[in-house]
Amino acid sequence: MAAGLHAPRFDAELRERAVELTDDADLDELEIRELTVAGTPLHDVRLQRCRLTTVSIAGAHFSGLEWREVVATALDAVGTRFANAKWTRVEAHDSRLSGADLAESTLRHVHFVGCRLDAVNFRMADLEWVDFTSCELRDADFGQATLRKVRFASSTLDAADFSSARCDGVDLRGARLDRITGVTGLRGAIVGVDQVFPLAPVLFADLGIVIDDDPAPDSGFRAPR
Repeated sequence: MAAGLHAPRFDAELRERAVELTDDADLDELEIRELTVAGTPLHDVRLQRCRLTTVSIAGAHFSGLEWREVVATALDAVGTRFANAKWTRVEAHDSRLSGADLAESTLRHVHFVGCRLDAVNFRMADLEWVDFTSCELRDADFGQATLRKVRFASSTLDAADFSSARCDGVDLRGARLDRITGVTGLRGAIVGVDQVFPLAPVLFADLGIVIDDDPAPDSGFRAPR
């Protein structure tokens, strides 16, 4: 785990049980392998010191979801709406979150490992000490997001959008950055030498600089003698 991230700690042996989520559910110290989502949307669900293994919440709609010290493995959250969620000391391993909505959410000390996050909406989210390791983030939207101490080691960010993002201590080294947009939103981020060439065309485009290798035509202008 990256420096500054803290793995969730479980001081007690977790109880394993099937769970049905309802509004205002408050779950603590559970090993969850079977989960039923009742009702759409669900409001103010809270999970603390829980493990989720091979659980599906695909397509669910949460409002005010809070996860604290949660480890999720093989989670299916494709198309799930987590808008305005709060995740603190969370790990997600080998999970699918493609098309999920985390807009305006707050993520602190979160570690995604080997996850599919294609087209995830992080718009206006607040991410601090978040580590994406070997993740697929094609078409992810970080527009107007705040990213502090965020790493993308060995991750794919093709066509990701960073328009108007605010970055502090963001490390993009080792990530694939083809065709990203809003590259001026990466001001302050760290990139590797090998990433300069793929970033240059999109940076020039954002700055309104035209790249043209044809010789300039003779305009007929002559400097005064």
